[in-house]
Amino acid sequence: MSHLQEAPITHRKRFIAFTPDQFLKISEFEANTYHEQYEKQKLPTSDLRHLHTTAIVNHIIQCNQDIEDFRHKQWTVTVIQDDDVTNAFVLPNGSIFVFTGLVNLCESPDQLATVLGHELAHVILNHGAELVGFAMFVDIFVIIMMAAIWTLMPSDGIAAVTQWFYHKVMDIIVHMPYSRQLEKEADEVGLQFSAKACFDIRECSAFWTLMDIEMDKKGQNVPEWLSTHPSNEKRAEYIDDLMNTALKMRESCNCARLPNTDPRTRHKTKKLEVKNEKTSNYAVI
Repeated sequence: MSHLQEAPITHRKRFIAFTPDQFLKISEFEANTYHEQYEKQKLPTSDLRHLHTTAIVNHIIQCNQDIEDFRHKQWTVTVIQDDDVTNAFVLPNGSIFVFTGLVNLCESPDQLATVLGHELAHVILNHGAELVGFAMFVDIFVIIMMAAIWTLMPSDGIAAVTQWFYHKVMDIIVHMPYSRQLEKEADEVGLQFSAKACFDIRECSAFWTLMDIEMDKKGQNVPEWLSTHPSNEKRAEYIDDLMNTALKMRESCNCARLPNTDPRTRHKTKKLEVKNEKTSNYAVI
């Protein structure tokens, strides 16, 4: 097996350290760990939120059967009762985990579909294995640097500094800009998945604007350079840049015509209102 591979769909060259079988075993172990962790919080399959989420996932999968991994993976859906967590993730073995906080936040099936399309894109693009492979390269470089520092200045103090150096380098080089690159790629491909499934993909941008508003209200927005993900605002802008191409793809799939009212307008107006309200509050103080 060649470790230099081409990403499906985007055809980007990247290094993959593990074989598919090796990474599948790792992800199956990880899936079992999550199932044990959330055992008491799993919604029954008869719950409407589980049925709703599963129906959306199945529709995306069925409308993207031209992609091999959608046909061959054993996809499963687990919905976890935790209204404080607005998150979803998909493991490389096809295990899909969705938290009720995300289901509750989404204002429409279209919004939930675009989030799930993004998470499915990470798996189809094999981002997990790619990130591990890149981290291994950085790991080797940092270990060599640490060994050199220890050789020149062997002491407990230097050992502590090199440990700090190691974690900082891994955070900055791997977990931040590299992860953001993969997030943008998953945004683009996930949007295509949702477009082919005939969802209103304009809701994708609307969702991230909504997330930006909600996080801002809670004081949880952080600068993009401190995050592994693009900021919610930047993500909405990036998705808007992709929108015309994605809408043409949706139209080519003979989907029903979208409503004239663009959901993005609603949230951009709401965001402006929130911003003006904050400005007014600062003025009063």
